[in-house]
Amino acid sequence: MIRSMCRISSYLNENGKFDYDEEILEKAALDVYEYALKLEKKGSIQGTAYCKEGYSVSFFLKDGTTTVYLPPIEDYYSGGEDFGVYVIDLTTASDVNSLGYSNPGDTIVDSCEKAWKMDYDNDITISELKSCMNALDENNVRAIFWRGHGGIYVTENDETVFCFCLNEKVTEEKEEKYKEDREGKDKSDPPVIDVYDGKKRYAINYKFIEKYMCNVYGGLFITGACESGADGGKMALTILDKGFDAYVGVNDNVNQLYSNEILSQVAKNLTQKDEDGYYMDIETALNKAEKSYEESFGDKLNIPLLGAGGKFVLAQQSVFRLINPGVDGLITSKDGTVDLKQVSLVMTQIAQEGTYSAYSRIDGDALKQSSGSFRIDNMEKNAAYELDIYFGSNLIKKVPLYDVGPGIEELTIDLSVAYIDIVVNDIEGNFLLDANVKIYGECGDSGTNGLIQEAVPYKNDKGETVFRLPVTPGTYHILISADDYGDIEDEVAVSKNTTLTYVMGDIVTLYADVVRQYEEKYGTLKFCADPWNSSYYLGVFHLGLIDFDHDDVEELVIGYAVPHPNMEGISWPYMDVWSIESGTPVMKYEGATITQSDVGRHCEYTCLDGTYYLVKGFDGSGIDLQLLEMKNKVFSTAYTLKVSDMDFAPYLNGTVIPQKMFYDFYYNVRDNAEKYGGTIIIGEPPSKNDIQNSLNQARERIGVDKK
Repeated sequence: MIRSMCRISSYLNENGKFDYDEEILEKAALDVYEYALKLEKKGSIQGTAYCKEGYSVSFFLKDGTTTVYLPPIEDYYSGGEDFGVYVIDLTTASDVNSLGYSNPGDTIVDSCEKAWKMDYDNDITISELKSCMNALDENNVRAIFWRGHGGIYVTENDETVFCFCLNEKVTEEKEEKYKEDREGKDKSDPPVIDVYDGKKRYAINYKFIEKYMCNVYGGLFITGACESGADGGKMALTILDKGFDAYVGVNDNVNQLYSNEILSQVAKNLTQKDEDGYYMDIETALNKAEKSYEESFGDKLNIPLLGAGGKFVLAQQSVFRLINPGVDGLITSKDGTVDLKQVSLVMTQIAQEGTYSAYSRIDGDALKQSSGSFRIDNMEKNAAYELDIYFGSNLIKKVPLYDVGPGIEELTIDLSVAYIDIVVNDIEGNFLLDANVKIYGECGDSGTNGLIQEAVPYKNDKGETVFRLPVTPGTYHILISADDYGDIEDEVAVSKNTTLTYVMGDIVTLYADVVRQYEEKYGTLKFCADPWNSSYYLGVFHLGLIDFDHDDVEELVIGYAVPHPNMEGISWPYMDVWSIESGTPVMKYEGATITQSDVGRHCEYTCLDGTYYLVKGFDGSGIDLQLLEMKNKVFSTAYTLKVSDMDFAPYLNGTVIPQKMFYDFYYNVRDNAEKYGGTIIIGEPPSKNDIQNSLNQARERIGVDKK
């Protein structure tokens, strides 16, 4: 076979395949046949046979096995548009002579551009059938029309099984040649059996199909053989399991003349288009064919011995059309960041209930060879699909494909890839190898909807360990989890290679150094006596952990008091706000305070309807306050409360409102500030113990005293 393949090398195209050209295919096959005859003459093989219709050559080896040369014809996944039709004709000579039906393969080839057919006559052998069945995907066969006789046989355990009857006669030599298939693993139900209807010959059942037929990517298998839809549909289910879209058989005995007319008419119907431009589906084509012949065929349906008009039955796992909608695609990378050899495509079909099923896959070698062009054919009418684009093992983009029209649509996708390197450390700065890093994206051009890929540890150019993920430029949501450390979520926009650092654990412990720095600068909490025999305090007096922007990262509100610059015995308190960004404490607001007209002063944050606000301004004989809301790590004014000095009119957000409404809102702000621990009033302070205990609890959680 190696020698035979060398003999055809000059006929092959750049992809190592045959372009469909009958003259070239025949010439190559004859070259191989000439070589086989030389082997037979030398005694190297037992014999040989040439099949003109299939451009194939059989090598009958001395050990009883057979090797068959079949031409590898270019298929549409590599850029061609050819599709094949096998017509397996097992009708007898008397049937053929009495019929005027058209050959289904001829009908399709004459009507569909670039279609081709391969006919097998009624002398097909078991060996030839094995080779035919094993090369369906290689030859890109879209439809099989099996015209021939069928029957039911009974196994040793009394099970009835449908079989296709062949015309190959049983001989002692062939019994030895087919010994394995005649016995099979289950002797009561072997793949090849003997049948007797006046002469001994062979037949095959579903186990032969199960054993020798390759997996295919859609297609139609239709036969008019008697009983071909019987015995629980074993033959139908086996063929559908091999990947065919649809199987058509007959549920009883059928007039052979009638069944062949139906097959011919179905072939003709399949080449017709509906008003929307789609090719007719098999169910419609079969119904129309039966309706057109059920009356005109008349008494021929009831000819004695030939049958009583068996009903054609259809089994399908998806809608079959001879030519379905499709996509002509092109993958490019204008910026050169993508090596097409690392790209692969997976087309998935979305079922109505939202489930996904694999449909087609194209690997990087094919894309590289075709300079990024690809064809996805045989899509269903009005079906929804997604094209998943992988870079290496990572899903980097999803392209939804809805309502693909009856023809072949053009799709161009320009890819650009950037790497996200993610560093995940614990509080002590150790890289967490067992962290689970996932990245999600938005729907549309910015990325992909749902989970893209889980990252794995990777050594970057500096030799540092990171979690690396390639993505197309866009906005992504990152989820990091690790045992005993909790979760981190973040959203990041990526336009180029990006490195992100995250710290796992109780993140508030990152504030410990901040608190130490404040205590070193302003002192720890100290209670002092004042000239009015009251008390006041200096230093860090408040630590609040508040998630202002609801991003699961608690901000640190740190309150500290310094002596009044002009008045002895009076403190001057402030509040600063810190947050964590990429594992580092960052100040977000400095010096929030509320000034009063007398010696008392406030520092506040409050909570309204579940949202925390930082409060600053003037609150005394007049009111001029701002409530600051934090969004995207930035504070901005959400509310203003003011009472005019001129007419004492109350303003909320610059608009005069009824006085009761204003003060209801104002006191809600003040009451909630006190309720949530956000108010410190110098004139009427909480007890020393309350202040000290609250401070100690926060210092302990932050770990200020830990080294």
